[in-house]
Amino acid sequence: MDDREIEAVALAFYNVTEGSRGWHREPERLKAKFRSEARAAIAAIDEIREMAVSVDQQDLIPVPRGIDRQKKAK
Repeated sequence: MDDREIEAVALAFYNVTEGSRGWHREPERLKAKFRSEARAAIAAIDEIREMAVSVDQQDLIPVPRGIDRQKKAK
C-alpha cells in the first residue's frame, strides 16, 4: 500500500462524512484519523485478495485421481 492509495481512500471516507468542509481545511489530527481508517480498509481488502489468489492457485496444483479437492476435511 502506498501513500497515494491511503490518501485517496482517506479522502473518500472524509467526503462521505456529513459536514465535511474541505479536506485541505481540516486539522492534521482529523486527517490522520481518516488515514488510519484507510490503512485498515486497504489492509482488509489486500487480505481478501491474497486469500482469493491462494484459492485460485490451488487449481494449479496437480491432484491425484480419485481425490476430491472440494471434499471438506473431517
